[in-house]
Amino acid sequence: MTQRDSEPTPQAPDGDAEPGGEAVPVGDAIDRRAVRRAPRYGRFIVLGIVLGAVLSFALSAVPPSQEAVETGQVLARSDLFWLLFLTLGFFGGILGALVALLVDRVSLRSRERRMRAVRDDLGQGTADRGR
Repeated sequence: MTQRDSEPTPQAPDGDAEPGGEAVPVGDAIDRRAVRRAPRYGRFIVLGIVLGAVLSFALSAVPPSQEAVETGQVLARSDLFWLLFLTLGFFGGILGALVALLVDRVSLRSRERRMRAVRDDLGQGTADRGR
């Protein structure tokens, strides 16, 4: 045992848990309207890359045309998959980031609208009390 382990941690007495009031559960003290709900950009980007992979797999499964086979301009399916995956995965990731930005902007606008409505309600309530 070290010196730190043997010392008890100081704890506040039960009566002094919250100065000037009674103990309130944390869930009741948080104003949930003020919590910002931002999208997780990484998840949107990964989803775009995964959709690009699925689309490239589907496109690489399509058989080549007879004309391409006759002229010898055919890639192996695995090479075609990787070529499509690099291209579609890149653009899918960018598209996912743009969608996340759009969702973030929309959520900020709706949050600002809600907060403005709450401020207006609070402002009208104090104006009514002053009369």
